[in-house]
Amino acid sequence: MAMYFHTIFEGIAIGVQNTLGGFLSTAIAIAFHKWADALSMGIHYRNKNVSKKVAYGLIIGQALLNAVSIGFGWVIDSFGDFV
Repeated sequence: MAMYFHTIFEGIAIGVQNTLGGFLSTAIAIAFHKWADALSMGIHYRNKNVSKKVAYGLIIGQALLNAVSIGFGWVIDSFGDFV
């Protein structure tokens, strides 16, 4: 559950960037630690004997959550100084 909240905030952090430099630096920082996220999730699923089918579904769900969270960040950013 914590990894999904982590994913939401990563996506929002990317989505609210309004300069190319801000976007790139945030996206690169997030990309450089995604391997650790994936490794910890894989180990957790393995230790809990989660079936491959369920694990794949959870991983795909997290990937989709990344995209949705970036969109949510765009919505937040579109409010400008209001938020």
